[in-house]
Parts: sequence; structure tokens; C-alpha cells
Amino acid sequence: MRTTRKLPVGIENFEKLRTERFYYVDKTELIKELLDNWGEVNLFTRPRRFGKSLNMSMLKYFFGYGCDGSLFDGLEIAKDQELCREYMGKFPVISITLKNVGSSLLFLSEALCKHYGQKAILLIDEYDVPLDKARQFGYYDEMMELIRNLFNQAMKGNDSLYFAVMTGCLKIAKESIFTGLNNLKVMGITDVPFDEHFGFTDGEVRDMLKYYEIEGQYETVKAWYDGYRFGGADVYCPWDVINYCAALRENSQELPRAFWINTSGNDIIRTFLKMAKNRTRKELEELVNGGVVTKNINQDLTYRELYANINNLWSVLFTAGYLTQRGEADGNLYQLAIPNLEIRQIFAEQVMEWFQEEVEKEPSKYKKKMQGADGERTDHVS
Repeated sequence: MRTTRKLPVGIENFEKLRTERFYYVDKTELIKELLDNWGEVNLFTRPRRFGKSLNMSMLKYFFGYGCDGSLFDGLEIAKDQELCREYMGKFPVISITLKNVGSSLLFLSEALCKHYGQKAILLIDEYDVPLDKARQFGYYDEMMELIRNLFNQAMKGNDSLYFAVMTGCLKIAKESIFTGLNNLKVMGITDVPFDEHFGFTDGEVRDMLKYYEIEGQYETVKAWYDGYRFGGADVYCPWDVINYCAALRENSQELPRAFWINTSGNDIIRTFLKMAKNRTRKELEELVNGGVVTKNINQDLTYRELYANINNLWSVLFTAGYLTQRGEADGNLYQLAIPNLEIRQIFAEQVMEWFQEEVEKEPSKYKKKMQGADGERTDHVS
């Protein structure tokens, strides 16, 4: 009798996932692609809950000294025996998340290289979180200086570094965090390289539903949680797929719902809605109704300039996963749409509710904003 693997709701530790019989969607081809398409410092930007932390954990366990090779048995990377012999378990690895950690990365890499006689691999998850927190609480310049010194010392001219991988939501190279780093390779959400390694592909979702014998829910899962476009790949949000599968296993009649919205703070979106005029609200309503808006997207936004222009709202919604690309871009002009029913519900209920709250707080201010916003007078707020 088959023992069904557990669904990895909230599991970001690769070793735990593999040793405690959790279901794993194989993303180990990321290892080979990193080595074949060399970048000394690699930056991946993706929305939250698209598997960034789990991929970083997987890299740590593959490259790190003392690697238990059985963790990778049966996975795609294990088929490349020559690569595994050369790289598996051969490096000291520094793995941190900047959600709440600070350290001297240069010293650590030098010490490990000296001790092991091997250059170190540096993995930094959520690299942009400290700047977001600093912006919120008023110590932005100080944090900028700290992060700049931390990264530049660790990754610029560090002879003890083999390579580095960083993940985050926003690409903030313009902040001069990476001043002088001519070895930085950025893979954003519109770039084709590595496009299938963050998020679940349609085939991976079909396999998961088949494994848990809930294939009949495929159309529902696709309508609610598919629709994202990263590079040349169409992907689902892993967090939603896993959570809905878990809910269906407990109750086969469980209806889909928005799992993603409360997985992180939404302060940036709410701040933009305070700035929004009537035209912006109409465009949001158009999106909720299944429409498309064409907007100039800046993927190099800085936290410092984030609120300088209401038009930056569209870049934030795009990079944060609220909107996705339709068709081909024309330079920096993108056709933007809501990716699926989950995000449409979030817009229809929560985003528009936030907007309405701002209107009700200061109705006279919004009434003035709405007068003439489109060349016509609006005498009421509905």
C-alpha cells in the first residue's frame, strides 16, 4: 500500500522536505543551469511565495560540505553523475536570510576558504527586505550604507568567493548597493533564463494533482492559481497550489480561496492607493473586469524613489505578482492583466476596499482629486 507523501505547506528546508516524506516538485535543474550559464554573482527577483527560499536551501544542501547525496536520489540533477562528482558536497557555503540577520560576509568567506582550502559559495535570501524595513521606520540612509559595504566587500574582488546567489522581490541595483560590481547577473521576472525554476509549470501541477488523486480539480486550480508569466514560461503560484491541495485532501468539497494575500505585508500597495486619483481607480476596475492596461514598467525602481510618482504603482504591482504580462513587451511598455481568479478576488475585494477606506477618511481631498482627473467633473464618490 502506497504511503502518500505530505504536502509541504510552509516547508522551506530542503533536507526536512526530502527526509520527512514531503512532496517535492523537482527544481534541481537550477543547479546545472547556474553552473552552465555562469554568473559570479546571480540575482533572482520573483514575487513572494514562488519558491525562492526553498531553492536557496536546495543549493545549500547540494554544494555544502557533508552533503548527504541521498537527498538528491531520484531527482533530475542526480542523472548528471559527472556534475555531481565534481560539485556535490565540495564547497563551504554561507547561507543567510536578510529578513533578520547581519554578519561580516567577507570575513566568513575568507575564514572558510582558509579552513577548507576551497572557495566559498554565498547564498543570500530576501536581500531587499532590510531596505524596505528601513524605509518604513526612518533609517534608510544608514541601512543603505550598511548593505552597500556588506555586499561590496563580500562580492567585489573577493578571491575567497566561488559564486553567489541572491533572491528578492524588487531589483534595486540602482540604489548603488552593487556599486562597482561588474560581475552581477540579474534574472528578473521578464528574463527567459531560469524562468521555470521559480513557480510550478502546468506539467508539474498536473503531476501533483494526479499523485493526490484530485485530477478532477485541475480546471479549478488552473483558473485560480495559474496565469503568471516569467520570461518565456507560464507558471502557477506554488504557495496556492500546495495549500489548496492540502485543503482538498481534508475536504474534497473545499472551494478555492485566496491563500496568497496575507503571506506578507501590503503596506506599499496601501500607500500607493492613498496617492491614487480617479483615473487609477477606473484602471483598477477595468483590470477586475478582465481588461488589460498598457503601462511603462520600471524594473529598476529604488525604495527611495518608490512614491515619487503614482505611475510607479504599476511597476510595483507587476514585480510583486499582483499583475502579469500579456503578449510581448514593446520596450518598457507592457500589457498588464490580473493573472487569475485569486488575484481578481483580491482586487475586487481587498484592493478596492483599501481604496474606499482612503476615500472615506478624507472625502473632500478625494473629491478634489476626482474633479478634472479625466477632464470631467465627479460630484460624488461611490
